[in-house]
Amino acid sequence: GRGERDGEDPLISIQPTNETRPLTELSPLSRTRKRTEINRSTSHSTSRKGRKRRRGREGERVVEVPGMSTKAGRKMEFQVVLMAAGHGNRMSPLSNTTPKPLLPVCNVPMVIYALKMLERHGFSTVILVAQKNAAKGLRFGIDKYSVSLDIDLVTLPDGSDMGTVESLRVVKDKIYTDFFVVSADLITDFELHHLADLHRLHDSSVSCLLKATPEKSEAELLAQKASKEKAMERGMVDYIGIEPHSSLLILFENEENLQDEECLLMRKSVMHRHPRFQLHRDLLDAHLYIFAKWVIDFITADKSISTIKGELIPFLARKQFSDFEDPSPRSAALKQVLIDNNPVSSEDPMEIRCYAHVLPSLPANDGADDVLCVRANTTQLYAEVNRVIIPRFHKLLNITDPTTLPMVDPKVELADSKNRKKQIGDGSMVGVSCKFGSKISIKRSIIGDHCVIGDKVIISDSIVMGHVTIEGECTIKNSIISGNAHVGDKCSLDRVQVGTEYTVPDGTNARNTQLILDGLDDTGYDIEE
Repeated sequence: GRGERDGEDPLISIQPTNETRPLTELSPLSRTRKRTEINRSTSHSTSRKGRKRRRGREGERVVEVPGMSTKAGRKMEFQVVLMAAGHGNRMSPLSNTTPKPLLPVCNVPMVIYALKMLERHGFSTVILVAQKNAAKGLRFGIDKYSVSLDIDLVTLPDGSDMGTVESLRVVKDKIYTDFFVVSADLITDFELHHLADLHRLHDSSVSCLLKATPEKSEAELLAQKASKEKAMERGMVDYIGIEPHSSLLILFENEENLQDEECLLMRKSVMHRHPRFQLHRDLLDAHLYIFAKWVIDFITADKSISTIKGELIPFLARKQFSDFEDPSPRSAALKQVLIDNNPVSSEDPMEIRCYAHVLPSLPANDGADDVLCVRANTTQLYAEVNRVIIPRFHKLLNITDPTTLPMVDPKVELADSKNRKKQIGDGSMVGVSCKFGSKISIKRSIIGDHCVIGDKVIISDSIVMGHVTIEGECTIKNSIISGNAHVGDKCSLDRVQVGTEYTVPDGTNARNTQLILDGLDDTGYDIEE
């Protein structure tokens, strides 16, 4: 009980470890079950105060919101805010000239996958927050890929560095009910009703989607040891505590926010109330959340919070177990918002409830029945996303007839058309209006629109964006070639990122580096010519 004082709840220190037992997930409710049935089925296991509050919520006035009706004419229960205003700082040089939400994933702008997911789940209106310089490209992509949603595009000034909560404040007057927040770099075929049912069942303040990281072999763990140590140094490791049988989110802390460098501190009363929860640091935040409407009121009242993951959710998770005796302005603002939004009492604050739905990791064989949930928020993950979504490409875009958007353009010009299948292997994609020379080999790679590839070129496990020219006898492995780049004769590129409009000189032999217009690279590696 470190830190125990008179009248205070003592703290218990917890030593985090890497060991994690499998989660017992909450059984999902039927999508068709009515909310009143859910409340009735759970009323016996809740406190009198909780039952009284739920009855109050059922009797609340329904807010008429223009444009919030489904095709069947029913009012939608949730709104959606799609966050597409990120600068992609961890995706340089790819995002240096192309806004992050417009970067191509399997030759389709990244943000289209998120829009198609929302379309697939029956939403009719989406609030899309983006940088002003991306607006034209977004409108073009929405029209090109026939997105049927009513898009309320809200643009931020170019160069503005707003956090996710700051972006929500910009659209606060457009929020009238509980709402989803979805990141534009998320690509998933997860059924959103599972998270919505969890949110309804517990009358949650915030419900978030988490994903377990895949198990790695001993060799992979050794290979990633250095990068993990760097991640911990930068405070990029999350400690997440979840009660398995209820999915209650007990703890959500980033390492850089911990007050003690060697242990986590928790109140003793929390440990008594929830003695069997699992502490993880192998869960990834999918950046898909559902918030109660009052959260908008809170972040409007307290303008010191700037990010969802780093500040808002950790704060709400901690305040679940607080009695609001904290004299800080943030705590006072939260208490007042909870009192103002309490439909039962005008003196007592509502309870805060945080929950999480955890997805298992995707197996190595990428089974068709497994849930895909990936984010393209770093250059490495961007390359991985292009690879893993190929088997589900048409499903993710709601395409029932694959011939409308074929994996390989049937009109691609091949110098040796008789050996088409040998030259373009399975797991590859080729865009429109491409010209290929003779004796080429393309394996597990994405080739963008209007590319020209010379004779005897070998491309494997790589991404070649649109309008790229690759001269003859080049070998390209595990690399990303940005749009309008030019690769000279007899070049060898391995794990190289080539920036937009960069010209790679003839005979270049580059490995594990970046080639950009501002200079050779920023990684410290040598390039031989």
